[in-house]
Amino acid sequence: MSTSWRGREDAERNAESNGEQPEQFEDMYFDDVAADDFDIGSEDEGYTPPAPPPLPLVAPVTMLGALAVALGVGLLFYPGPLMSFLGISTTLALFLAAVLFAVGGATLISRLRNPDPEEPDDPEAGAQV
Repeated sequence: MSTSWRGREDAERNAESNGEQPEQFEDMYFDDVAADDFDIGSEDEGYTPPAPPPLPLVAPVTMLGALAVALGVGLLFYPGPLMSFLGISTTLALFLAAVLFAVGGATLISRLRNPDPEEPDDPEAGAQV
């Protein structure tokens, strides 16, 4: 008798109600396979990756550039605290915010690393964008 996995309980109940012996599904499929064939080892075994290297220190110029961008964006959306603290106009506060954002962004972009033009191309380096 062929039944799906979901119908296993129903097939056993029907067989018992008819006075028949229910099928032994485990025996039907695994008669010729030993239980040792499925031993995949204990869960304690396995690969444990090494600890990652520490993150490099951030250069102070990079920190200043990121701070300038963050302050510029903050002042662009909330110029009120600067206006009340320094007593400047809205126009000057927004101009200062735009300058901070531009200078910080230019600083971060200028800090991007360029490959050394003197160094020959390495054919084993893979794809480079």
